Amino acid sequence: FYNPVFQFAGMFRAATSDDTPEIPESLSEEGKDFLRKCLRRDPESRPTAAQLMDHAFVRDYFASVLGRSQPSSPPRSAPLR
Repeated sequence: FYNPVFQFAGMFRAATSDDTPEIPESLSEEGKDFLRKCLRRDPESRPTAAQLMDHAFVRDYFASVLGRSQPSSPPRSAPLR
């Protein structure tokens, strides 16, 4: 059953808490580092999307799945942040 109050409560907690989601222990160290960087609460200290796309975790993923180190470049109009 669906109750929008639960979604609101989750968004409120995320917006007002200093807690970050728990990172699974089963994730590689590179994966943990990537998530920690993505989840930084201060936007000024958070890497840009372009910087995150150059993270070893992302590069290794694209190399293993697509056989190349980077995905195709996003369209110029797409925001990177």
